Amino acid sequence: MAEALRGAYGDVFHIRERPTQEDRSAIEGLFKSKHNSNDLTAGRQAATFLTLLGLADFDSESQKQEIPAEVRRPPAEEPIKVRPPEEAAKRPALSTELHYTIQVHLPATKDIEVFNAIFRSLRENLLA
Repeated sequence: MAEALRGAYGDVFHIRERPTQEDRSAIEGLFKSKHNSNDLTAGRQAATFLTLLGLADFDSESQKQEIPAEVRRPPAEEPIKVRPPEEAAKRPALSTELHYTIQVHLPATKDIEVFNAIFRSLRENLLA
């Protein structure tokens, strides 16, 4: 947990190596400036961090042990493995359709030519 906190909240550990409840205002200030959070959100972010901090064991020797290979993240330069075509054929086909919703806000007018011009333009530009 301690390692995950250092990875996710690395900037908070620049305030102090071992943050405590006394650093709450500085932590909130960091969240406000970095994430453009309002007072309420920054307070909740700080509370979440401090709660997780209470669950972390920074003194444990287990965090210094080697992480098993199946848990480790692959290095960024490792190539992405692509499935062979026969494996891809076994998967159900995914739909690649795109749908657009267009809203036309018509002006409040009794002149029918305004409406004709709007719909003529839509027909020429969208259905062409």
